[in-house]
Amino acid sequence: MMKNEKVYQGIIPSTSHDVEDIIQSVVEKFKRWNVEEVPLSEVEFILTELLMNAIEHGNCFDEAKYIYVYTAVKDGQWICRVTDQGDGFDGQATLKHEENELTKYQSRGRGLYLVAQMVQEMRFKNEGKTLEVIKHLDFDKNHFNKQANG
Repeated sequence: MMKNEKVYQGIIPSTSHDVEDIIQSVVEKFKRWNVEEVPLSEVEFILTELLMNAIEHGNCFDEAKYIYVYTAVKDGQWICRVTDQGDGFDGQATLKHEENELTKYQSRGRGLYLVAQMVQEMRFKNEGKTLEVIKHLDFDKNHFNKQANG
């Protein structure tokens, strides 16, 4: 592990009541690491969406299956990777579908699309069993500086 690399890894069963515990563990790490570039509300939202999707759609609420969480702050980025033991999915097709459904007033089915709007990179790996998001920690600051100076 690199000197400036901060990593948290966890495993939870596919039950929704374990989601809050792992999110709180990650939030506590962020506080301890003094990561101020990503609001804790964004960390909580992103983790909740990724974990609940893995539990519901990946592992189909099968409590015998697990969700693996990796989150790290390194090289000016926050990386969050969630892996389930399901069959995988076509992430790009799901994102396109969610984008198309935004015009309809549905209470569900927009989570990944919203997460994609909050991060700079979203990668589907391991045949759709792993979803990795990357948020550049200096993105907002540089983005606004470019707009002000542009």
